[in-house]
Amino acid sequence: MKSVYIILHILLLINCKGQEDRLIYEKHNTISNKWYGNYSLTINEDSEDWRNIHEIKLKIYKDSIIYLAEGFQLYQSYKLSAIEKNNLLQLSFEKALDNTDSWALKKTKNFGELMFDGKKYTWDCPYLNENFNNEKKIIYTLEKSN
Repeated sequence: MKSVYIILHILLLINCKGQEDRLIYEKHNTISNKWYGNYSLTINEDSEDWRNIHEIKLKIYKDSIIYLAEGFQLYQSYKLSAIEKNNLLQLSFEKALDNTDSWALKKTKNFGELMFDGKKYTWDCPYLNENFNNEKKIIYTLEKSN
């Protein structure tokens, strides 16, 4: 009987430790509400070939960040994580949603930095550059809506 109590005590300690870790994770990974909203951009908007046009969206909520990419033969849906530092969010891949994947994820899971300068939102995103621009560095301007 004593061994049953010891096992229960150990399980209780493990569970409490897990809750502490979750609280620490949540405390360090919350972002301020100034980032909440829907962001969008169009890649290759001026292309003569409509198949090269891609709609990119970021949906930032209190508890999640969703990346969506849509276009001709393209659908990507990912959950991202973020760390807030000053006037920027550092974004990184967390997991694929809707059974979507990309060859570019094998090269980088870095979704870069979302920045706000007081007037406009810009996004320096290695993943987008890898996936859509042959690694050419582009800083994207985002439209924000709530």
